Amino acid sequence: MPKNSVITAPEPVTDRPSADARAQATEAQMTDDERFKVDVNGEARVSLTVTNTGKRRGTEIVQLYAADTATGLTLPAQQLIGFARVDLEPGASKTVEFLVPMSVLGYTGLSGEFVMEPGPVEVSAGSSSSDIRSSAKFTVTGKTRTIRGEDREFLSVAAVV
Repeated sequence: MPKNSVITAPEPVTDRPSADARAQATEAQMTDDERFKVDVNGEARVSLTVTNTGKRRGTEIVQLYAADTATGLTLPAQQLIGFARVDLEPGASKTVEFLVPMSVLGYTGLSGEFVMEPGPVEVSAGSSSSDIRSSAKFTVTGKTRTIRGEDREFLSVAAVV
């Protein structure tokens, strides 16, 4: 995906009442900077802007996914690492910020220990895993980290501003 790409979802086919409608069309934008590096013990800040391009009030559940393809094991193609509910008036935009601890990206290694390895990670955001609207990459640096149970996080922290 090109840098600073904007992806627009199509208008819905049906005209549901606004009480149960999500944002009719939403644009999500992330900055893609492969030079961005995060230590295996650190946290990544991922932010994106969501815009309601529809003509009525709506709600979007922004879902953040990650894919770590540089491991020696076969892992899921993507995993949900955070989500946030965003209520938007027509034409309005809000920024969603995720604070992603690297332990969220860990997995059980060949040794049976829960680990986080350095390497490239792609994060993507959308309404669902099959409706991705934006993505970006960063690199995890440092030495392979063994994560103890009390140090493990399961989801990122999200804020809508």
